[in-house]
Amino acid sequence: MNPSEESSNHQGLLLAREALATRAQALRDKQWQVFAWSSNLLVGTIGGVIALSGMPQFEFTSANRLLLSAAVVILAVFSYVWIRHNYAHKEMIVAELARCDRQLGVPTVPRHGSAIIGYHAPVILLAVAAIATIWLAH
Repeated sequence: MNPSEESSNHQGLLLAREALATRAQALRDKQWQVFAWSSNLLVGTIGGVIALSGMPQFEFTSANRLLLSAAVVILAVFSYVWIRHNYAHKEMIVAELARCDRQLGVPTVPRHGSAIIGYHAPVILLAVAAIATIWLAH
């Protein structure tokens, strides 16, 4: 390979790496936004149930509890799937980014953590807490 082809290949890898890094960050941001959105709704549900159950004139029927529980489950499942989808897509991009780094001779730092620990577990725990609040509030 002549020097101009080498330089062109290097520039192409740098551009590809930049595009991949930008996309990976966008997916990280999207994961955070989905988590923040769903956790805000779940915490709001918990607070709303507690506030309403403290009002003597409010009757929280079994039908109300069932419908609200179903909404919480749908929200939690939707959030879980959406976060998981973004996480899987981001992991493919990060793997490609690591390949570019190896070709460019850039040292990489080992990665730790996962979406399960970072975003999935809190969404699931908040959903369980919301459902428990719905059914245990008087």
